[in-house]
Amino acid sequence: FDENSIIRFDPRGNIWVTSRSSGIFILDSNREYWPNIDGINSSNSKLLSNEIRDIKFSADKGLAYIATNLGVSKFKIPFASEIKKTNQIDLFPSPYRIPSQYPLTIDGIPEKSSIQVMTLNGTIVATIDANQINGYQAFWNGLDDNGNFVGSGIYLILIISQKHKTSIMKKLAVIKS
Repeated sequence: FDENSIIRFDPRGNIWVTSRSSGIFILDSNREYWPNIDGINSSNSKLLSNEIRDIKFSADKGLAYIATNLGVSKFKIPFASEIKKTNQIDLFPSPYRIPSQYPLTIDGIPEKSSIQVMTLNGTIVATIDANQINGYQAFWNGLDDNGNFVGSGIYLILIISQKHKTSIMKKLAVIKS
């Protein structure tokens, strides 16, 4: 970092530090780098340039507008203002094809929620604990809790909000290659 670096705080209080040549580094509320130690840069994302001029956030939409020397990049981030309802949860991509280099995104999760991936007969194949969810998005890679890809079929995604004492179930088609 240098004297031109800018520090910004997103709607959830995570720290975003800009760089004139290396993109952005984000330290989340758990003191961990998001999405990883490399941050966001032009080689690992659709960021137009690594020369960052400024960042602005849309708290209600969960968007980061990143001004670079080549223009503005818009990113959907999992750090919007707190979501209190479970009626706007979205799964993408749907159907989910596995194996995939991209995980399934479960978007719109209220704070302190956990997720269970189940077969249609109710057998839990994968669990995502609340401490594994950062912001309002969770990710699933198509693996069961034993580390094996699940088979093709319809799965139920149960999102349970401990904080708001609510739950919602979504259906997901999985296609295994």
